[in-house]
Amino acid sequence: MLERDVLNIVLCLRYLGPFGAAEVDTDSPLNWNTKVRFEWVKADGATEERVEVDVTCKNAHRQGVPKPEAWKSKSANDVASFAHTAELVADGHLPISAKAEGARVLCRPLP
Repeated sequence: MLERDVLNIVLCLRYLGPFGAAEVDTDSPLNWNTKVRFEWVKADGATEERVEVDVTCKNAHRQGVPKPEAWKSKSANDVASFAHTAELVADGHLPISAKAEGARVLCRPLP
């Protein structure tokens, strides 16, 4: 049997609050036109990359939070691998009661 090096890449998306806030602010009231900030984090155990993305609430709701421009050149296989890893990690954080009700996390690349 061949041994393989496995690279586990974890992707996280964190809400930071309205655009322009001096610090993380998750309590401010929002409307559809409010521009908000999210932070994508990609870590592989050896390195970590953090990129902030700004989007309106309306676009985040309709289209999701876009991944950083620098990450858009990744191959379809990379994206599928990242999404699968993200699903596994998120599933590990679901409460047992949610899993019993059939809840699950799905990650799909947006067009």
